[in-house]
Amino acid sequence: MATPGLRITAAAKAALLGDMARITEYKAVASVVWCLSGSEGHLRPDGSEAIEVQGPHWGVGYYSPSKVPAASIVQIEGIPFAFVQEDAATRLAGATLDYAKGRYVVIERAI
Repeated sequence: MATPGLRITAAAKAALLGDMARITEYKAVASVVWCLSGSEGHLRPDGSEAIEVQGPHWGVGYYSPSKVPAASIVQIEGIPFAFVQEDAATRLAGATLDYAKGRYVVIERAI
């Protein structure tokens, strides 16, 4: 697969490298995927749960290289990425991956 032309900010690169360094079971390959829905939660100091339900959004995850086709792995800024969703890879052409306030953010190019 050709590199989709995704740009990575310095903040995103540092966050990706940090995340990948914490994965010790395998040599992680990053991926940016389009998610239809999801949720994220944490415990508040009082022990109650705070859960945020998210609609469609971009997400960042990690694969073992043994779980994705070798042809789908590309290098961007020295970081291995696997683009496993063909449509997502097309949408990421010219986009920027950033990291701010503890979250990855994809800024898509204008159409």
